[in-house]
Amino acid sequence: MEGTKEKGIDDYTGTYTADYENFSDTEYVFGGTSIKREAGKELSIDCTLEVTEGTAKVFWISGSDEAVTLIETTGTYSDTITLPDGGNYIGIECEDFTGNIELNIE
Repeated sequence: MEGTKEKGIDDYTGTYTADYENFSDTEYVFGGTSIKREAGKELSIDCTLEVTEGTAKVFWISGSDEAVTLIETTGTYSDTITLPDGGNYIGIECEDFTGNIELNIE
């Protein structure tokens, strides 16, 4: 991981902050394959993304479904999502990305 991650109550929650410089890769920051999650199925997501160069998108992928883009331009994103049973991951996909991200999931 390029940034600093502070784990929350489980693998699905916490904070992640990172400064990227010319980074090209995909990082899966939060998530797992739990069928039953003790804290329930809802996650509150707050994200601030600053894209200086290249591209970056924060995404949510569930099972074999297509990834859902949450944010891919400079700005903020805030929403609550309901996780279906099975694997769910929040990540960031970058191509020659310079910029920073702050991601908080509760």
